[in-house]
Amino acid sequence: MTGLGTRNTGLALISLIVLAQPLAAQIPQLVQYQGKATDKANNPVNGDHNITFRLYDAVTAGSNEWEETHTAVPIENGLFSVLLGGVTPLDLAFDKPYWLSVEIDSDGERYGWGDDAAAAADEY
Repeated sequence: MTGLGTRNTGLALISLIVLAQPLAAQIPQLVQYQGKATDKANNPVNGDHNITFRLYDAVTAGSNEWEETHTAVPIENGLFSVLLGGVTPLDLAFDKPYWLSVEIDSDGERYGWGDDAAAAADEY
């Protein structure tokens, strides 16, 4: 009887591993994003603010592939944290690079991919 129980446990374990393989290969539907928000004078922002996130398929002249707005995001000393995909599902294939922009309270997009690329991205 002991041998049968061990065999069934082994089969159950193998089945669980085989069934879990497709799950392990899936792309996460939520992405934790933390940022630091400053005003144009580089002072930290405070209070609750609406923040819009956009993913583009190119640094310049790219298509807006995804967008979501988080309302009343608490920002303290410039720091905030959100879960991207929590408002609008992240249903992209992620089989190519994307570029993220962040816009706080309709104050214009800011780009997170460096000063040189941000200067080039001003062409949007």
